[in-house]
Amino acid sequence: MGRSGRPPCLTPSTSTTLCMDPQTALREIKQTNDNYADDPETFEVDKESYKRVLREADDVGGPQLVDALTGRLVQDIHAASERPGPTAVRQHAVDLCERKGIEIPEGSELADDEPTGSDAGIGEDSL
Repeated sequence: MGRSGRPPCLTPSTSTTLCMDPQTALREIKQTNDNYADDPETFEVDKESYKRVLREADDVGGPQLVDALTGRLVQDIHAASERPGPTAVRQHAVDLCERKGIEIPEGSELADDEPTGSDAGIGEDSL
């Protein structure tokens, strides 16, 4: 167990501890966004939604889930040259929880199915 009482995070290639807290993860995502996304200036629009999902991922699954989610988001940004919307980020976290057998508690940000952040207005008719 690590100092936090959680098992340490290990990278497959180096077997060294590499755990990200939500704030470090957010910085890594922003840096990747700034370097690879076609519209890096829009990051601030979704920053708070990303932060909420990363914090909830940490609460529900610990730093291992934060690491896995961050890796997935960085990979998505590299592959598509765009940042996934907040709803997709939350769904990635839910998918990772399901694959890892992590139960999402009722009332969790991850349990909410409503669109969030810049995704909240998608599909709504504007008059």
